[in-house]
Formats: sequence, C-alpha cells, structure tokens
Amino acid sequence: MRTLTLFSFAFLLSVPTALCAGETDLPCGKHAANSELSWNPAEQFVTPRLNRFYGVEEIMKSAYLAGNDDEVQSLASEYLTLASTYRCNWNYGNAIHDANRYLGLVSLRHGNMREAASYLQLSGKTPGSPQLNSFGPDLDLADGLLKRGEVSPVTQYLTDIKVFWKGGRAQIDAWLAAIAQGETPSLDRLSAAMNSSLVTGAKVLGWAWPELIVLIALYIARKRLHNKLLFVVAATVVSYATSYVVNLVFGFVISKVVPVPAGHLVLIFLLGLLACIFPIAVVFAVTRYYLASVR
Repeated sequence: MRTLTLFSFAFLLSVPTALCAGETDLPCGKHAANSELSWNPAEQFVTPRLNRFYGVEEIMKSAYLAGNDDEVQSLASEYLTLASTYRCNWNYGNAIHDANRYLGLVSLRHGNMREAASYLQLSGKTPGSPQLNSFGPDLDLADGLLKRGEVSPVTQYLTDIKVFWKGGRAQIDAWLAAIAQGETPSLDRLSAAMNSSLVTGAKVLGWAWPELIVLIALYIARKRLHNKLLFVVAATVVSYATSYVVNLVFGFVISKVVPVPAGHLVLIFLLGLLACIFPIAVVFAVTRYYLASVR
C-alpha cells in the first residue's frame, strides 16, 4: 500500500512537468494566453522560473563587473537553458545574445581569442527582441575583438545583427566599409543610435525649437503686440540663450555627475524633454513681461 501511495504521488508530480514539456514543444503563437510560455504572460502567470529568466541577465552583468568569471559562466549556462524553455518569450533573443556575449567577454578577458570569437558568432545568431531591434545590442565584445585584429568574426557578427537592428543599419554599413579599408572603428551602439535618421531629425528640431516657440508666441499674442520685431528679437535671444545653458548643464550632469550607460537612452530622452520645456517657460515669461510693459 505504501509503495502504491509513493507511486501515485510521484505520478502526480510528474503530470505538470509532462504537460509543461508538451506545451514547450508547441509552435510559437499556439500557447494559451494564460501560459507562462506565451510571448508576454500577464503578471499573474509569471512563475518564479520565468521571473528568474527575466532577472538573470542583471545578476550575470554584476558578476562580470565584479570579476567573478566562474559565476558568469554558470549564469550564462542557466540563461541559455531557460531560453530553451522560453523560446517564444520576448526575452528569448536577449538571452541568446547576452549569454553568449558574456561568455565571450570572459574568454576575451583570459586572452582566448578563438573562443571569444566563437561566442560572438553565436550571439549574433539571435533572432532579435524588442530591445535589440530598437536600441541595438551591446557591442563591447565585438569592439574588443576588432581591436585585437579579429576582423572576420566581427564582420560576420555585424552582418548578422544588421538583420534585426534596422535603426543601426546605416552605421553598420559605415563600420563595415571602414573595416574593409583596414580601419579599426570604435563599435558603440550609442553612436549608432545618435546617427540614426530619427535622431538626426531630433537634432534639427532641437536647433529650430527655440525659434519655433517664439513664432508660436508671436502668433498667439499678435493682436496685443505693438512692436513685433522687437519682441521677436528679444524672445529669440532669450530662448536660444536658455536652450544653450540648459543643454550645457545637462551635458555636464550626464558626463560628470551621473554618467549614463549606452543603454539608458530613456534618461537622455527625459533630459532632452526638459531641455525643450525650459525655453517654452522662458518665452512665456518674456511674452507676459512684454505685454505687461506696453499696457
């Protein structure tokens, strides 16, 4: 009887595992909406194992920065194992890229170029992810290998990531052209992002923004302005001066006080937003002062 009970208990424990294994084999998009194996499970369906899948990369990063290479290798192996289970999750592409990237960085730190190059190749085989597709992958391993003369694997890696990193294609083409000419460009995803067409448009808007604010204020208050030319000149000078000072201060804060990693583009965006708001407030104040002075 005791043997039968133990057998029944073991069978009951095996049922969820078997069911999960069966669901793991389903094609992506075929999982139930409430499954932890779906693309982006709701919070109530995030299991401890899935939560670990989401968080292991940060732990691995900390271990690498602390020089704990054995821990990095163990965490990378765990990350890849979890990725094989959550192959339909939005984080799958991040896992494939970053686990192999950190393994390559460890190899690079120990001077094993061939092994590091092999891991770089594997990291480039990621299918992409929401983060990789928009901000692009970290390029520290590729940059380190290129500086050590490993041209071929870096060229292949850049060609691979070009498939999913559409915003970085122009910069990747420039890097590949420079490499083909025997140059050793610095591979940095932030510089690639800053050279994208979207950022170029933002730069143009940044230069035109102070004057655009002045013209909007001129249009709104046009019936109450007696000397429009004087107002435009004064407001333009104040607006551009404010914009210059704000950008100077924010640039100092980013570079000296709170260094911003390449991936924290959200913080840069917020600072840029504030840089747009300050000139609006100043032009508004100048407009009110000007209207009050001519009454």
